[in-house]
Order: sequence, then C-alpha cells, then structure tokens
Amino acid sequence: MIRVHLGRIKDRAPPERVYISHAIVLPPGNLPEVKYSSKGQKEGVRQMVTKQDLEDYLLLRQQIQTLENRIQRLEKSASQYGYGAVKGSNPDFPYQPMSFHVSGYNVSDSEKKLEKIKNLQYELGRQKEEAEEKRLEIEEFIAAIKNREIQLIFSYRYLKGETQEQVGKRMHLDRSRISRKIDNYLKRTKRTE
Repeated sequence: MIRVHLGRIKDRAPPERVYISHAIVLPPGNLPEVKYSSKGQKEGVRQMVTKQDLEDYLLLRQQIQTLENRIQRLEKSASQYGYGAVKGSNPDFPYQPMSFHVSGYNVSDSEKKLEKIKNLQYELGRQKEEAEEKRLEIEEFIAAIKNREIQLIFSYRYLKGETQEQVGKRMHLDRSRISRKIDNYLKRTKRTE
C-alpha cells in the first residue's frame, strides 16, 4: 500500500489553506516534517510570483552588473600622485629660507579607495545572495507553467534578461503580444490562487 502525502502541515494551518505545488509518493508511516525558511515561509511550497517580483529581479541583476563595473574601475584606477613645493630652511646656522619640491602617493586616498572597494564588495555579495534566492523562486515558477510558449517567453525575458523586442523576434511575435501574454498569464494565476 502506498500513501500520497499532499503537504499537510502539522499544527500550522488547516489542510484547506495549504497551497500544494506537487505531491510526493511515500511509503506508509513516513510523513516528513515541513520546514520553514528564515523568512517564515514554508519550504517546498510554491509562493506566488508577481510581475513586480519579476521586474525587481531584472533590476537587481542590473545593479549587480553596475556594482561589478564600479569595483573594477576602482581597482584599475591608480592612486593619486601628488607633488608640490614647500618652504623651509637650512637645519644649521645660517637659517636661510629655501624652497623644496616634494612628490609621492597620497596614502589617505589609497586607504579610502580600499575601504570603498571593501564596502562595494560586501554590498555586491549581499545583492548576489538576494538575486540567487529570487532566481530560484522564478525558476520554480517558470517550471510550473504548463504552456510551453508562455514558459519560453518567461524564461527568455526574466532568466536570460532579454528585452520584450528580443523575445518577440525569437518567438516570431510582436513586442506587444509578448507583453500581453505575460500580463494575461500573471492575471490568470493570480485569479486561480
């Protein structure tokens, strides 16, 4: 005898309020505990992805690219080399005023640059983690789409980061049709949830 576990959550919510994304076939007596992520969401239970989530992911990818470019520019930029003239005198008698030419690297600018690079790298790491979480969520959402054409459109647009025009050329459709298909699918999924 084989039982099908439909994701019932013990002591958390009545079974009619749990959204089931897939069933797992288990041998009798082996019901797994449902785990919760750090955000308090049930792991293994698909969350609804909105158009705003998809657009935020694209913007996050652009921010990551911008940060990487800034870090590269800072690393390639040379330290500030300074020079100038200072006035002084002989160390021994007769103390005659003299002018000296000095030059060298500005150490404080170099330290500020290293600190800025360190801060940007920290921010880059944080954004990459956030982007990875969103990418996995979006991949799961796209994998659940049954219509292959819609699935390809979402994949090209949001996972590969192509514009609607590029997706339209690839799919032999007008840009406005791509936009409508995305909007219509998201409205349908929102209504069914």
